[in-house]
Amino acid sequence: MNFDLDIFIKCALGLVAIWTLYYKRTEIVALMHKDYGSKLESTTRFFKEFLKDEKKSKLERDRAAQEIARLDFVDYDMVAYLIKLHEARLVNFDKIIRYFKRGHKLIVYTPDENVNSQNFKLKIKEGRSVNRQVFNYGAQYVFFAMLLMIPIAFSSEILRNMHSEPTFFHYLFGGAYLFLCFILSLLPLLNTGNLHDADSFIESIKKADLELEAIRQNEQVENLNNSTISNFSEYRRSRHF
Repeated sequence: MNFDLDIFIKCALGLVAIWTLYYKRTEIVALMHKDYGSKLESTTRFFKEFLKDEKKSKLERDRAAQEIARLDFVDYDMVAYLIKLHEARLVNFDKIIRYFKRGHKLIVYTPDENVNSQNFKLKIKEGRSVNRQVFNYGAQYVFFAMLLMIPIAFSSEILRNMHSEPTFFHYLFGGAYLFLCFILSLLPLLNTGNLHDADSFIESIKKADLELEAIRQNEQVENLNNSTISNFSEYRRSRHF
């Protein structure tokens, strides 16, 4: 009876730990990405010296873009595009950069001088939905987490049924096995969060592009209407005189 209670307690604690780790993944990742730099200084310098300045070399502009974004894997054209969306109040620059920072390994970016949402796509199997990929990551997490939890839960029984005293090799093998299972369960957990961020990045800029195009079309219609009214007024004045 004591043995059964011991196993139950270990299993319960293991399940609680796995559940907590899964739902705290966002906070865990966020602790790794805190930015303590002076954003105002680098932003002011970027706008004054680099934004829309074709005299600067591409390398200089890329370095300045990396400074303002606090990322090594962005370029000037991409950052200028995101700033344009921010200035139009369609995205929040800091938020969209955080999405890209966390999800960039699952995003395929095609550099171009005129960047838009079409330059980005998710790095998942063709035809597979985001929800399906998240399910696959979740299944991997549960599988390896169970492989990690079961030996721990039944460790007392395993040691009791061994025909000889455990040696250093047994402990080394057991430790390596547990460490490997822990890593293999952690990777899909982190990938799930990264995929959500990557998808949020792409969906946000796609929506922003559509809204920006709608704004441009409205401006064109207004300019056309104003031009038509102006021409009509000129025509009436000419007829009057």
